[in-house]
Amino acid sequence: MTDQDSPVQTPGFGAADGDAPYGAAPEAASDGRDGSDGTGGTAGPARPAPSAEAAAARTGTKASGGRANRFSLGLLQLLGILLVAALAGAGSALLVARASGWGAETVVKQYVTGGGVSDHPADIKALLAAALPAVVAVKATTTQSNPFLDQGGRATAEGTGIVIGSSGEILTNAHVVRGVAGGASGVTVTFHDSSTRAARIVAADSDHDLALLRVEGVKNLPVLELGDSGSAAPGDAVVAIGYALGLDGGPSVTTGIISATGRTTAAEAGFGRKSRLVNLLQTDASISSGDSGGPLLDAGGRVVGINTMVATSTSRTAANGISFAIAADTVRALLPGLRAGG
Repeated sequence: MTDQDSPVQTPGFGAADGDAPYGAAPEAASDGRDGSDGTGGTAGPARPAPSAEAAAARTGTKASGGRANRFSLGLLQLLGILLVAALAGAGSALLVARASGWGAETVVKQYVTGGGVSDHPADIKALLAAALPAVVAVKATTTQSNPFLDQGGRATAEGTGIVIGSSGEILTNAHVVRGVAGGASGVTVTFHDSSTRAARIVAADSDHDLALLRVEGVKNLPVLELGDSGSAAPGDAVVAIGYALGLDGGPSVTTGIISATGRTTAAEAGFGRKSRLVNLLQTDASISSGDSGGPLLDAGGRVVGINTMVATSTSRTAANGISFAIAADTVRALLPGLRAGG
């Protein structure tokens, strides 16, 4: 029964003495035609004796099998009416609820964050807890022949790497280890637990700015998975991780969105040679020197890109919030060749 339904009208109990039981016709009032003369005398046949039920009602006693049973039956009938009415009301409410969608399967594809709706989870910390152990700092030290360089002719380049193999495979940018690949001193990798190990360069592809490193003697390393960059679209939320500027205290974390896909830009390939990087992801997540080689993660914590470069202003153009990452699909296609040594 809805709030607007009229309540069921029920007969009252405790009516005047002599009322008929619920459902029976009331006893007729005396008008003298029953053998009485209206004065207490008799003018005809004697009036029938009152029934046991009527006598019991007047004396306050129960008649065996009489009015008490009828009263119980009447009460049960009343309760039955009320129950039917309640069920009818509940049925109406059920119909209204089902008409409004109650009981239908609902699939939630978005997250509610601070009153707004977002396509990515608000818990960035949980994403980082899973990703950070697989992000490493990369340092390449190069011996230079130029005697005017400081530190005794040694130069150091710093960047970021991504553990993609539990036995020590690490991806980074080729430009981070370029000097080493050209005849250098060596590369070291610092893991999330602050331990540092030497790494060797398996292969470096300057044309695509990718390098594969290997650390020996390790196992069961946490890894990051390459995601599907082909499904990335402008507006998708991303998180960039890297050892910006080589600062102490761990990696930097920034957030943003995919600004564009399929970008092409020129890049320095070393020794004055230019390369043309294609199918890049553009993002407004801030990256800096030292972030090169670090992961660009989607909302699920998968690597959709490897951060590689930023657009900078010149005397003729202005650039703000424009960073580029090598698409994960490109990395996946080149990985077998890198593992084979280039």
